[in-house]
This record gives sequence, C-alpha cells and structure tokens, in this order.
Amino acid sequence: MTSPAGEARPASGLGKRVMTAVVGVPILLAIILFGPSWAWSLVVLLAIALGLVEFYSMTLNPEEIVVKAMGIAMGVGLGALMSFSSHPVVALAGCVTAVMVMFLTALFAYDSIERAAHLALAGVTGVLYVGLLVSFLALVRRDPGDMGRYWLLLLLAITWLGDTGAYFTGRSLGRHKLSPTVSPKKTWEGAVGGLLASVAGGFAVLALTPLALHPLVLLAAVIPAAVLGQLGDLCESLLKRSWGVKDSGRIIPGHGGILDRIDALMFAAPYLYFFFIFGGAGIG
Repeated sequence: MTSPAGEARPASGLGKRVMTAVVGVPILLAIILFGPSWAWSLVVLLAIALGLVEFYSMTLNPEEIVVKAMGIAMGVGLGALMSFSSHPVVALAGCVTAVMVMFLTALFAYDSIERAAHLALAGVTGVLYVGLLVSFLALVRRDPGDMGRYWLLLLLAITWLGDTGAYFTGRSLGRHKLSPTVSPKKTWEGAVGGLLASVAGGFAVLALTPLALHPLVLLAAVIPAAVLGQLGDLCESLLKRSWGVKDSGRIIPGHGGILDRIDALMFAAPYLYFFFIFGGAGIG
C-alpha cells in the first residue's frame, strides 16, 4: 500500500521498493506521457482485474469460485464502461447491473445459507470498491483531453510523494500514533510529513508541466486529495487487519499487492476528477 505514515520497514524491503520503482515508474510514465488515453485505460483495467483477484482471495473461501469469477467479470466490465463510455447514464447502468448480478449470483451459488449474505455483500463490495473507484484513474487521464496526462501526473505526485514523505518523516520523527488499532505504526508526524510532501509534489508538477492553475486552486486540489489518499490507505489497512492479512498480495516486490500500491489513489482519484469536472481547473 502507499507506505503507512511512520511505518518502518526492513532495509531489504526498502531496497525492493526502490528497485521496483526504478523499473516500473519509467514504464508507467512513458504510457501516461506518450501513449493514448486508451492505452492507460487498458493498464487500469489490468489493475482492476488483479485487484479483484486479491480482494476476493481475502474475502471468499477458495471453493466459492463462482462468486469470485463473476465479481471479477463484473468489476472489469464496469471498469470498461467507465473508461470507454463518456455518458454518465451508461456508467450508472453498469453499477446497477453489477449490484443486481452479484446478488443473483450469491442467490444461486451459495452452499450454506449462513454464507449467503457474506457472498452477496463481498461480491458487491469488490465490484464497487475496486472496479468503480480504480476506474477514476482512467477518467482523470481521459476527460481533460490533452491535459489529462498532466492531471494524472498531479494525482500520482500527490500520492507517491505523499507516500515517501510519510515514510521518512514517520521513521525519523514519528511519536504519536495515528490509528493504533488499525495500523499501529502509522503516526501523526508521518501523516503531516506526507501531506507536506504531497503539496510539494503538486507545485513541482505545476512548475514542470503545462498545467496552469492558480496556487490557491492547486492547494484546493492537492490538500483534500492528499488527505483522502491517506484515509484510503487507512481503510485498506482496516480491511486487511479485519481479515488477518499483512499484504493484499505479493505481485509487486517490496510493495505487496496491487491494492497495497493503489489504495490511496482509489480515494484521491475520484476527488481530483470531480474537482476538474466541476470547474476547479477554470478557477483563478
């Protein structure tokens, strides 16, 4: 996940994180900066599929494969509708259809009535939590047109640099626990350090790209997105602690699973998208 604010990791873990970033970040930036928006949407759909595999692996028993398969199909399908259709009614129809299909799947697939409600709710939650929220990563790139690549860079700077700032500030200055029950090693000092790093990242994107925002407008975009990103991190920690797992998966060396890497983006992306849609880009 975006690194917990103030959570210390072994040096070897940090080394794996750095090596993964050295290899992976340039590839992602190349797709964002030089590829068409549909190419990024395909990356997002892959992230949705892998994230749903992780989510259902944590929430469902191995034999509950029907609900898992249908949830992955519904989540990726919803992501595709969100990514490639510009009409909001289509996306809304996709959400409604996904909810009904997952409940119907649970109705016909349960082996024990005691598990039926869990199957239905886990199925729906996975589709909406992963399929819907992750889709906003595609919308941030697509809907601002040619400037979408820079809005997406702003989003990544907010979360990635916030992650880094929280990690190092928490390690060096962390004293006061942020949420001891959910994530005992997160600290308020790390959270503040992450927020300041997010703001710095926002101004760096403003200075290095054609993105033109008044500084106050930039702060209105960055600060809530950064706070929501940290809350998204905490929410995924809440889920994992409730399910008794440390990482959502192991697909990314040093980072855990896909959900561990994008949990902050899942909360920050919708805010930044709606900030743009409702006129934030034109203020100033």
